[in-house]
Amino acid sequence: MKFLYFTASILGNAGIAWLFSRLVGWSYMETIFLSGLLVFGVVWMILLNHNQSTNILNATIKGTTGVSTGVSKPFTVTLNSFMVGTIVYLVTSGVVTFIYYLPYFTA
Repeated sequence: MKFLYFTASILGNAGIAWLFSRLVGWSYMETIFLSGLLVFGVVWMILLNHNQSTNILNATIKGTTGVSTGVSKPFTVTLNSFMVGTIVYLVTSGVVTFIYYLPYFTA
């Protein structure tokens, strides 16, 4: 099941990049890294928002009622199969994009 999520995240990122390139009219090579970075950033922000909301809720409950509902936890990213697939896509697309645009900077 983990491999399925891993593969689905990579194919989903590739599909988002392809769809975005079609909608905007750019080439696929111009959008793969940017879309991978965008998906990684959105997932990161969603996880950060969830952690911050939980900490605020716990602090509010303790401040108003005095009942301790838990300790405020620092934000840490859990590396599940979806997140690993997104990171693999981001790194791979970054390397491919670098190789694709290397002749523009070395010529």
